[in-house]
Amino acid sequence: DRLAAAEARLLTHLADCHADAVERLTRLVDHGSLHGAVRVQPLAVDRHGLTLRIERLRADGDVRLPFHAPADDVAQLTERMHVLLAQASAASCPRALQRQRTDGDG
Repeated sequence: DRLAAAEARLLTHLADCHADAVERLTRLVDHGSLHGAVRVQPLAVDRHGLTLRIERLRADGDVRLPFHAPADDVAQLTERMHVLLAQASAASCPRALQRQRTDGDG
């Protein structure tokens, strides 16, 4: 995979600098897959799509968001990610994740 060398850097950038975008992408995930979710993190990306890790209190799961066409390089990957984000923005309201309660929360 031509993108393997850039995968870690791209995923770290997405998680660290664009958490709002990751949350927006949950609009493209089947509602049932988000049941009990407390956090969603980018897990993997390749020329065919992005995989998100859905963290739950009891069991984690992964969902795949396929690209409309394979990406052959990092520039195309960036374009494919922008397409996914545009699709998510056009989708219904964001799905609020169940927030894990911490000490002191009422």
